[in-house]
Amino acid sequence: MLDMRPFTYGLKLTQCYDDGTVFEAKLLNITPREVYSAFAAGVGNVAALSLALSFPTLPAFPHVISAGFRNLLAISLATDYSFKQADAIKERAKAGPAVVVAAPVAAVVAKPVEAAKPPPKEKTTSDDGDFGDIFG
Repeated sequence: MLDMRPFTYGLKLTQCYDDGTVFEAKLLNITPREVYSAFAAGVGNVAALSLALSFPTLPAFPHVISAGFRNLLAISLATDYSFKQADAIKERAKAGPAVVVAAPVAAVVAKPVEAAKPPPKEKTTSDDGDFGDIFG
C-alpha cells in the first residue's frame, strides 16, 4: 500500500445484473417516495383512460361516484326532490352569493392593476419538417 495514509480503494458500480436483466446503477438509489409517486401517476393514468373509455375500473370508481353525486345534486337543486346530503347545499344556495364572497373588498381594491402582457412567442418545430417562414 506504499505506506500512504489515508488510503481507500474500491469499486464504482456502473451497472447491475439481476436475473438476466441489466440495470443502471442510478436505479439502485430510488427512494420509496419516488416509487410511490410513479405508482400514483400510473394509477391516475389508468383512471383517466378508463373514464375516457367509460370502462369501469377500481381507480375510476371515486370519480364515477362523485359524478353521480353531482348529477343527483343538480337534479335536487332544479326540482323539489331532496335528500339528506343535498339539504345543506340547498340552504347555501337559498342564502345567495353573499355567503360565497369571503374575500375582503379593500384588499382587492388596494392592489394596483397591471396591464396584462402577452406571453413571449416560442419558436416551435414539428416532426414533419420545419420550413421556417416561407410565405413572408
